[in-house]
Amino acid sequence: EARALLGVMPDGMRLLDRLSGPDFLVHVGMLHGLDASTARERAQELLAALDLAEAGKKLISDYSAGMTKKIALSAALIHSPRVLVLDEPTSGLDLGARELLIGALSEIMKGSKSPQIILVTHQIEEIPDGATHCAIMSQGTIAHQGPIEDVLTGVNLSEVYGMPLLAGRTDGRWWARGVTE
Repeated sequence: EARALLGVMPDGMRLLDRLSGPDFLVHVGMLHGLDASTARERAQELLAALDLAEAGKKLISDYSAGMTKKIALSAALIHSPRVLVLDEPTSGLDLGARELLIGALSEIMKGSKSPQIILVTHQIEEIPDGATHCAIMSQGTIAHQGPIEDVLTGVNLSEVYGMPLLAGRTDGRWWARGVTE
């Protein structure tokens, strides 16, 4: 029952790269209990939403890193989960692909049927606009948690990382950097 409520995109997720994106998504959808017709329809919706129309013409093994991450995200969303867990979803992406994926996550978060999203990242610059709460972990325990504006502060980050840091938000995106004297 929990599996039906949860969508997961682990870091380094291996995909069935001998399938096309649409075929892979239908396969994953059927594993989650969708019938083939519903899985195909949902796959097409996700491919369109994530700008992967050309994905149907190629095998996943021929995708760029950015396209592969988008297919992995689509697989996590195929069954319309209530909770979506994303572990380092932008790792290994170049700047352009990273920004496209963050933009896609922002759009997902704005949707009326958006799942609750748990995003694991070491880069606060990758937190999409729309995130409301966060936790900072240190040595396996939660050091700070709560509303994102209260948690992502220079004081809290400086404490956790043991160095002077500034943090803030500009145009909906978070940033952090070391303090230079």
